[in-house]
Amino acid sequence: ASYSIPNVASGTYTMKVMKKGHATSTKVVTVTNTNITENITIYLVGDVDGNGMITANDASLILQHCVGSYKIGDAYINAADVDGNRTITANDASLILQHCVGSYTIE
Repeated sequence: ASYSIPNVASGTYTMKVMKKGHATSTKVVTVTNTNITENITIYLVGDVDGNGMITANDASLILQHCVGSYKIGDAYINAADVDGNRTITANDASLILQHCVGSYTIE
């Protein structure tokens, strides 16, 4: 989607992008007297690999992250926090697997 915010005073702002079922993304934006364009990608909650789907692979990446053999990229940290407690744990992986078999709805 594309949005325009006219008549914003010069300064530094934090832009927050939210959509139901997606991880919130924030970005610091400096506004001057010229038009600026910022592109922000948001990911489904649970979509750790960024492929647009929530699969067992996402759960696997979370588990690997938990034991230190894989680092989830900064862009995907919010997507990996499925239970919303601001910590990436095996519980997040478990919720993804439950989602994959239809016994849990990620929101």
